[in-house]
Amino acid sequence: MSKRLYAKLSSGMDLTIRVLTTLRRKEFAISGIDMKNLEETGVELLITLTGNSSKNAENAMYQMEKIYGVSEVKLVN
Repeated sequence: MSKRLYAKLSSGMDLTIRVLTTLRRKEFAISGIDMKNLEETGVELLITLTGNSSKNAENAMYQMEKIYGVSEVKLVN
């Protein structure tokens, strides 16, 4: 079963790459990414993680929250 994470970022591509690189370095299995550019407020990311553990998604959220420029992280269905 996959889990979807929503993240709101304050800037564009550089911060998106930083988030994805952090998740990859921490060995999370990313199966999909949807990115939406917001006109003045930054970027919205929807990241799909594979795996059936909710702890895996919670750990990914914790890692994302530590990154400067990530203003909101939540689990979505």
